[in-house]
Amino acid sequence: MTKEEIIALAKRAGFRDDIGEGWLYCGTPSDPTPEMPSLEKFAELVAAAVREACAKIAERNGMCMKAGLGRDIAAQIRASSNAGAQPTAQK
Repeated sequence: MTKEEIIALAKRAGFRDDIGEGWLYCGTPSDPTPEMPSLEKFAELVAAAVREACAKIAERNGMCMKAGLGRDIAAQIRASSNAGAQPTAQK
């Protein structure tokens, strides 16, 4: 992920950058302590972006594998949205 993509995800999670100098924060400018819901949302957004990137790689490289395997792997990656979730084993 690029720096710009990370900043965009942080803003979607509720972080702000209106105090300038490239700092992102939650709360108020006088108390920029990160709030747990914002941190949790940011972590969820980053994990989703990573899963999607992995799924796209699986789809792209799946053409070198058994027909449909890349697509199946991509679907399992996208479905594993819970922390620590393990995709089902291939048969």
